[in-house]
Amino acid sequence: MLNRDHDTFIFQEVGGVRGLSDLLKSNLNKGVSPDEDELLRRRDIFGANTYPRKKRRSIWSCLISCVPLYSATEIGVLYLKLVRI
Repeated sequence: MLNRDHDTFIFQEVGGVRGLSDLLKSNLNKGVSPDEDELLRRRDIFGANTYPRKKRRSIWSCLISCVPLYSATEIGVLYLKLVRI
């Protein structure tokens, strides 16, 4: 992957900026076409430009991470306070 490895050899091999633009079928001055069909086609070819969401921590994992810091009694009291909220 060009971005993660910062492999400039591959970048030069594809022809630099102009070659990369040609591979991605984009225009250096105008970018990509705003046509809806073209955008859907590009998404099918290149994938969606999104990051996966991080998994949220459960209340139990938060409590377990507190074990070294607090005694079991204090964790129980904290749990009871949280349940009442």
